[in-house]
Amino acid sequence: MTIRWFEYTECIYLYKNGQVTERRGYEGRLSLNTQEMERGNVSLRMKNTQESDSAVYICQVIHGEQEEETVMYLDVKEGSMLRGLKDYLQHETQVDKLMRETSADELESYKERLEEMKQTLKEFEEKIKEKDSILEEMSKELKDTETRLEKTTKQLNENIKHILEKDTQLDEMTQQMREKERQLEHSVKEEEKTNRQLENSVKEEEKTKRQLENSVKEVEETKRQLETLGKDLQDKNTQVENLRVLLQEKDLQLEDRNHRLGEKDKLLEEREGELKDWRQELEEKDKLLEKKEKQLKEKDIQVEDVNKENDKLAQQVCDVKTEMERLRRETSTQMTGELDTVT
Repeated sequence: MTIRWFEYTECIYLYKNGQVTERRGYEGRLSLNTQEMERGNVSLRMKNTQESDSAVYICQVIHGEQEEETVMYLDVKEGSMLRGLKDYLQHETQVDKLMRETSADELESYKERLEEMKQTLKEFEEKIKEKDSILEEMSKELKDTETRLEKTTKQLNENIKHILEKDTQLDEMTQQMREKERQLEHSVKEEEKTNRQLENSVKEEEKTKRQLENSVKEVEETKRQLETLGKDLQDKNTQVENLRVLLQEKDLQLEDRNHRLGEKDKLLEEREGELKDWRQELEEKDKLLEKKEKQLKEKDIQVEDVNKENDKLAQQVCDVKTEMERLRRETSTQMTGELDTVT
């Protein structure tokens, strides 16, 4: 069942399938009694009446293919209401009926458009909330990645410091090796000098036996010195070999560390690539959000256009109301004259 209430040709109240729509300016002032409506009473209640509410009101009830209409005049200043103005409907033009139907259809379609726009705005708000949650998650991931990168950078710096310390140790060991080589050269020179002394002593031995005995003693002493020098040389050689082995092990460690540093550099490059991809995704999300904001602005512009159209229609209705008021006055004057004539 559909119930329409008109003020002249303007639909001010619409009841359809349990849904109520009121025209702007009448919100909260108009109501129907649903219990009385079940008994066939579709009277309209108006709160906070004003002198401007004095007008002709038409009630239209549509149930299936049946349609009933009734007319009444409300005079707020006099506090009276006239019912059963059937002549008003008989004198109503086709334009007035069309205007009433158009006003009712606009009131019904206006509510549908508002509901659709509200639903669209809710969907946009939900999508924006989803995008915000995605952006928060991505920002958290970026922060975690930055912390991991900082830890990796600190570890690399520590490794570099450790390598530099090893380099200084290797330099010190190299200097020690060079010192040992100088000592070996000095020992070899001493040995050569001793050999020369032995040759001289052999020559002198042939001259005198006494010198020979002394020379033999000196030779024996020199042999002892040579043996000690030989042992020292063997010890030095073993030390040199050990140092070479240590140097080889250090070289292997350095190669291993360089390999690890290369792998970490690759990991850093991969992480930088991932960060670039994430930044591109964030830029795309920002572009989508800008598009959504533009769409919302366009919707606001559409709503403003609809409001402007409604204002134009309201102006047209006011003009029609003025014309109807003039006609009503003329009709009232004629009716008064006819009543005077009958009297």
